Amino acid sequence: MAVKGEIASEFNSQATGKLPKTDFGNYLAEEFGYETAVQVVDVFQKLKLPVPQNSDEFLNGNEGCVVFSNKHGVVLRIEQKWVIEMNWDSDKVPDSPWILKPLASIETDKAKVEICPGCHADGVGKDGAYLYSQLRLQNIDYWDVDIGNFGRLPITSPRFPAGIPVVIDRGAVKKMDKGVLPPQQVKKILHTSPPHLKKKTEVMAADQEATEAQEKLYAPLRQAFEAAWPSGQSAPSDVQKMEQFWTLCERFLQDRKLVVGWNDTKGWKSTVVVETAKHYEERVRLTVEPARSATASNSQSPRPPV
Repeated sequence: MAVKGEIASEFNSQATGKLPKTDFGNYLAEEFGYETAVQVVDVFQKLKLPVPQNSDEFLNGNEGCVVFSNKHGVVLRIEQKWVIEMNWDSDKVPDSPWILKPLASIETDKAKVEICPGCHADGVGKDGAYLYSQLRLQNIDYWDVDIGNFGRLPITSPRFPAGIPVVIDRGAVKKMDKGVLPPQQVKKILHTSPPHLKKKTEVMAADQEATEAQEKLYAPLRQAFEAAWPSGQSAPSDVQKMEQFWTLCERFLQDRKLVVGWNDTKGWKSTVVVETAKHYEERVRLTVEPARSATASNSQSPRPPV
């Protein structure tokens, strides 16, 4: 059963299409198997996005790959379903305001394609300990505390002057035990936490602020995607609304509600990401924009004489 914002897996187990003979197609087949690879390519086509081709247009990892869209301000994560669902009940997105929620999640046989909002990625600083503590109090272990797994929502407040910290890679967290933390452990976490996380009331207020921030920033995008591709369906119900979703993403990027934070970080890894995003941006420019121009030209063409 799909949760809101997630498309149920209704793909036929028998792949009906052909896999393109590209670096991307070969990678998908090796990582997920041929049938799932065809389904992932099909997802890109249904999303009205160009399918990456060359190896410099996507970033591959241990359990999947990532595509960065500079034009839309989003990240497409293609990962093994078992990695995303690791240590979590059923197939639901972990419910924590300190973990970045995708705008949409589409299932195939063995993979999930997630559309994630772009946010700032400017280093951890003192908020790394803050984030770790907040998640710990929710029985979530932020076990892979790496700068590449940390981001900030593009919204500030007196409590979060640099932006609200969030985990951007859900594979970096896992659920601890299912029980509630004993009072002694809660007290210990609060005692060893940063100064702005000493009181339980402050913890609850911060949780609420983070929850409202993700809702305020991204609810319109989730609603637009849901209108184009309703939960539980294997394909968009309205192609025009899908295009409107991407147009809305572009508008959010202009308004800095979406941020191409992967272009702002430092280090060797970020250099690779910047180049990867640039190459996929060129793929988008060569495919999406000409298609839009053709559509606009056709709609403005004068009617033939009767």
